[in-house]
Amino acid sequence: MCTSITLESFDNYHFIGRTMDIEYDFQQSTLCIPRDYLWTNRYDKSFHHNRYAIIAMGCVVENHPLLADGMNEVGLAITALNFPTYCVYEQPNSNSISAYDVVLQLVGSCKTTQEAKQQLESCAIIDYPFNKELPLPSLHWMIYDKSGTCLVVEITKNGKKIYDNPVGVLSNAPTFDYHLMSLHRYSGLSNKNPASTLWGNYKMQGDGVGLGMMGIPGDFYSNSRFVRASCLREFSNTNKNKEKTLSNLFHILDNVAMISGVACCNNFHHIAIYTCVMSLETGTYYYKTYDNSSWNATSFDRMNLNKKNITVFPYFNTPTIHYYK
Repeated sequence: MCTSITLESFDNYHFIGRTMDIEYDFQQSTLCIPRDYLWTNRYDKSFHHNRYAIIAMGCVVENHPLLADGMNEVGLAITALNFPTYCVYEQPNSNSISAYDVVLQLVGSCKTTQEAKQQLESCAIIDYPFNKELPLPSLHWMIYDKSGTCLVVEITKNGKKIYDNPVGVLSNAPTFDYHLMSLHRYSGLSNKNPASTLWGNYKMQGDGVGLGMMGIPGDFYSNSRFVRASCLREFSNTNKNKEKTLSNLFHILDNVAMISGVACCNNFHHIAIYTCVMSLETGTYYYKTYDNSSWNATSFDRMNLNKKNITVFPYFNTPTIHYYK
């Protein structure tokens, strides 16, 4: 289970972040995939060259990058989230791609969400596992670019839907249109305390900060996380510059990240194994892990974007503690 959120600073820097809430590590690391990297569509054996360099979180299996999220050097980013029960992949056509390659394909070749949408409308996203040891998960995707345009892509028994995302938030099942409708129930929430009022002759007055948000869901069910993230994103007001916005987005993500022991399913405990934020204008990928809350980062301006091979960076999961001397 995961949550993804976008945020824009007052000086027009765009960020997208996500929690990766899952019960296991998948040998993940930050990866830099260079321009013109050659990869193979394992379904139809066609060859593809990335137009743009990519920084992503994922793993490399048989020289093939499997990406959970990522961005390219021109400012397009995608997050892939679990979409159980409702996901029904498409039937193959002459332009088919497995769901595990959606992030790689789109950030490798598209500059904007509009270009990504055009590609998605013409291709079939199919259920084709990478190999016998790696079954294909049920996924949906959120796409974001430097214009602030945000899309959600879902495939159900009713076909492929590409939604405009006006709230910049995505969680898991049910479908995105359900999540949007559910927000109507919380339209009375406010970041301001309610005014005093009289019931009969009894005067009532708010007795603590935060009363205006009374009723915001606090559990870890997908729709509750969607509502909570949407409310916190809407009322966040410290996004004065890119540094404040980066910090603010990590704080919002912390409010929906799963804590060990609170969400058990089939004897597995889901935790936020990592939380990441991508800065589209600066081309910087930040992440922290469940055990290491320090920020780790890499950026395009520190990479050789024309080298031939994928760069795999160390995954810093050991706590970093700064002691006073």
